[in-house]
Amino acid sequence: MPKKKTTTLFEDSLAEIEQLLNQLEQGDISLKESLKSFERGVNLTRICQKAL
Repeated sequence: MPKKKTTTLFEDSLAEIEQLLNQLEQGDISLKESLKSFERGVNLTRICQKAL
């Protein structure tokens, strides 16, 4: 994978993780939505790890 594409993927994934964390910290979403956000965050973390 080209470096620029990997960097963009990493940065986009990291930005989405930050958004998910903000939502979870606010506590305004249901438990079901929180679990979905958590699962998405885990998947995004794996993407970031592969990019590194």
